[in-house]
Amino acid sequence: MEYYDKSVNELIIVLRKNPNITRIEWDEYANKYNFYSAITIITHNHVDSWEGLKKKLVKQKIKFNYKEIKNVRKRLNESVKVNGIQSEITRELSDEMDILINYYYKSIEVVEIKDPVLINGYRKSYKHLKEYVKEINKFPTKSEWSSYAQKYDCLSTESMHYISMLDWRHLEKRVKVEISFEKNFI
Repeated sequence: MEYYDKSVNELIIVLRKNPNITRIEWDEYANKYNFYSAITIITHNHVDSWEGLKKKLVKQKIKFNYKEIKNVRKRLNESVKVNGIQSEITRELSDEMDILINYYYKSIEVVEIKDPVLINGYRKSYKHLKEYVKEINKFPTKSEWSSYAQKYDCLSTESMHYISMLDWRHLEKRVKVEISFEKNFI
């Protein structure tokens, strides 16, 4: 992930936690954790003030490149084979993978559903969806999933969207990433 994108992603995360953060507070944070300063991000975003930048970024989603996880995972696996699990290079790649995974999960907006019937229905359906993807070796279309869901008493695509707040395309990415991790790390 580009250094600039990492800085913007981190600023978005910080703004979600503390929307009243000042420019000085961000600069101190950025300096401590090696992110771009406020003035650099302001300039890149073509806004004229810190407040203008905050307004713009609060509406923006975290950028996430799914291919990057694949690339880092591949490099990490190669490093373990060549250098061993305790090598400095392997640790650095592992840290990079942790950052990417954290960005991935922070890029997904989660709404808390408290109804246990909905939660259990979603978990069952999500588990079935992952199994179905493994079985047919691709992510199903909405109509394919609807047929499967009726047959196995699972939630429809719309119900899964309502509970997870993820559209079908984002749910596809999430399932594929999880299956990929399971294949490589379990």
